[in-house]
Amino acid sequence: MFRGSNTLIGVVNFVTFLVSIPILGGGIWLGVRANSTDCLRFLQWPIIIIGLAIMVISIIGFAGACYSLAWLLRVYLFVMFVVVVALLCFIVFAYAVTDRGHGQVVVGRAFLEYQLSDYSGWLKNRVSDPGYWAKISSCLRESRVCPKMARYVRSTTTGLRMAEPPEFFYQRHLSPIESGCCKPPTSCGYTYMNETYWMQTTTTVNDMDCIRWNNDQQTLCYRCDSCKAGVLASTRRSWRKVSVINIVVLVILVIVYVVSCAAFRNARRIGNQEPFGESRMSKSRPSRGIFGLEHGFQYSRSLVDDVGLEGLEKEPYLVQDFTGDDRAVWKWSGNGKFATRSLYSLLNFWGVKDQFFRILWQPMLPRKISVFGWLWMRQRLLTRDGIAKWGITSNDSCLICDNGKESHQHLVYSCPYATEGWSALLSHGVSSHFRSLVNWIIEARLRHETRHE
Repeated sequence: MFRGSNTLIGVVNFVTFLVSIPILGGGIWLGVRANSTDCLRFLQWPIIIIGLAIMVISIIGFAGACYSLAWLLRVYLFVMFVVVVALLCFIVFAYAVTDRGHGQVVVGRAFLEYQLSDYSGWLKNRVSDPGYWAKISSCLRESRVCPKMARYVRSTTTGLRMAEPPEFFYQRHLSPIESGCCKPPTSCGYTYMNETYWMQTTTTVNDMDCIRWNNDQQTLCYRCDSCKAGVLASTRRSWRKVSVINIVVLVILVIVYVVSCAAFRNARRIGNQEPFGESRMSKSRPSRGIFGLEHGFQYSRSLVDDVGLEGLEKEPYLVQDFTGDDRAVWKWSGNGKFATRSLYSLLNFWGVKDQFFRILWQPMLPRKISVFGWLWMRQRLLTRDGIAKWGITSNDSCLICDNGKESHQHLVYSCPYATEGWSALLSHGVSSHFRSLVNWIIEARLRHETRHE
């Protein structure tokens, strides 16, 4: 029998395992095609590593939850904690490095232009690395972003298709990559021929990107700083959108982590042979004494009527099983067998609390009544019989009824006024559970006092 937390963690990790299969397959597929392009080699290993990590974490969580392996769930919790912290750091980092960088407005142009100096140092240094930029520019060429910019109009005189005129092009809203990589900067003053072909009309330029520009369709402005700035602008937009998704994923991971903690606790309780499927603070029936022998045993049926209470306490292991012979069942272990570990846990960590004290110290009960009840149970009330033993007074009779010695027993349920109060309470429609609890308290107290006399 599994608890809800174990089942939920098992289902979640099974789903993530299924998701990791196409991710890992996509990385392997890219690896097969990576011999021909630098871009695919650039994307291959990150996808494979992500897919493999998700698959391994899912297998650990699924196996630990389904088989209740505490050590495996401990490893799963550690890995999940690292993932949550790493994701949180990435969200903060993404917002920090994308805080700067905006396109610049150019007069007479609908599109923006981008400069590398507008972006943060880490991003700028990253794209300025020759080896890293070579892989990015390779991806840009293979994506054919620039050739896809071409638009044609039909000539009114010849009826032939021709490139759109410059006034149309200047009013287009280009993407950051199209603006930075597929055309020269506006400051170069080049003459527009089509989207990716520009005629140089001046020999004096102050911008190095003007020199790097080339009408070769495989070169264009891929080496320009404006192209790098366009990539960073596109990355900035993507990271801002992804950050929102990352926050949602972070919340989901935290919820999964909390549920995993509950599953780990359940698995550890199973490993310790602790009771499973019932509350630690509950009992199948009230105890027959303050520290009765039958606290730790679960009975198929009541044996009090058959062997009597005294006989039951002498034979605490006698349990009726309808499927076979009588046998002992230790209810604090999962297999019903006595274990020193479960007894130690019972005595030190999760021993059953007496129901009287649970009711006595509830928040709704006035504190003075709780204190009175506690002192009564501990035999610490200043009753007249106790005061007489100290020699303070010679009269130990009850001040209320003057009919008997004022002791703890007399004060609560032997005094006629106390008896009348209990009878009035029990006769006004109280629940059978409360009635049995009151009777049990009285019987337990009488038996306790009898044993100590």
